This record gives sequence, structure tokens and C-alpha cells, in this order.
Amino acid sequence: MNYNRIISFGCSHVEGDGLDSQLEVYSNVLANKMNMSHVNCGQSGASNKSILYNILNFDYRVTDIVVILWTHAERTTFFHQPGWFTLLNPNWDPQDKKIKFIKKYYKTYYNEYHHDVESTHSIHHGDLFLKQKNIKAYHLLQRPFENYNNNYFKDIKICNVFFSEIRHNYPKANDNFHMGKEGHAALADCVYKIIKRNNLISLKDCCN
Repeated sequence: MNYNRIISFGCSHVEGDGLDSQLEVYSNVLANKMNMSHVNCGQSGASNKSILYNILNFDYRVTDIVVILWTHAERTTFFHQPGWFTLLNPNWDPQDKKIKFIKKYYKTYYNEYHHDVESTHSIHHGDLFLKQKNIKAYHLLQRPFENYNNNYFKDIKICNVFFSEIRHNYPKANDNFHMGKEGHAALADCVYKIIKRNNLISLKDCCN
């Protein structure tokens, strides 16, 4: 099959926060390497739950390749109603109008195990959904040894590269926080080689 479009999902690192342009995002650089077009579905502040939501609500073609950079498990999303949701992140912006709601959640309701299970379910659901639609997908994690429930990961393969290991080896972006374009280029090169060589590993073997 001739694949012709890369669809990327993730948080601010995929949306391109701190970069001069989304053209510098790793998934766009990857698409250029593979002579494919690119659709960027990154969402700043996204949780794994909201990344899954975006995966489930995208209109795919059989010739698509999906790359997913899953984010930190401690984030979550509260869905109020269609089109209205709150992204919850413990590293909240003090100027955020939702600060009271976010602060209350992490003080009163946050539980690490709950978030680990929630992320496990999101990754597992996303993987099964894309397999059911016969969409080729590649999963990337923020770091090895994420705390997930491995019982669900027997059939999930991930790219043998971790975002954090790339991120800290290259200069930061313009905002002095996110990964800069050199890191994105390096990550794109790694993912490109993984796709070409099918260098995937079992998720249950690299996670706690």
C-alpha cells in the first residue's frame, strides 16, 4: 500500500509550542523524509485521555500513518459536554482562569494509580481502535519506565526511542521550556529509521 499522509497526535510538543513554525515539529520533518503530507493534531496541555479523544474523532484514510506521542500520566481531562472540556495539569499556569478548579482537583482527587490506569486504558483503546480500522500506527512514550498496568500491553508495540532522552540532549525552544528544532529533527530521524527497520519493542517490557 502506498501511504501518503502522516497524522500526528500529542500535546504541546506536537503542536509545536516554542518553535518558530509547526514545520519544525518532528512529525512534519518525518513526513518530509517520507515524502508524505502531514496533519498535525497536537493539542497544548493535552492529557492521554484527550489524545485518545482526538484519535477517536479523526476522519482517517486507509493510506494514513498515525504517530502518537503519548504525554505524562499525571494529566487528565474533564469533559463537561460536547465541545467543552477542561485540561488538567499539575503544572498549571497561575494566570489560568480555571486555576481554582485545577488546584482543587489535584489537592482533593488526584491519585497516581488512578492516572496510571487511565493512561493505560487510553493507550490500549487507541491501539485497538486504529488496528480495528486497519490504520498503521506508531506509539512513542515520553520516557521509559512509565508506570502503567502491563496486563493490557501484551500486544502493543512501541517505537524504541523515548522523547525525554532526545529532549534533554538538545537546546530548548524559544520559550526556554519545550524541545527546540534540533531535537525535533533528531527525533524525526530516529522515528524514520524505526519505521524503515520496524524497530519496535514490547511496551510491557520497558514499563514498570
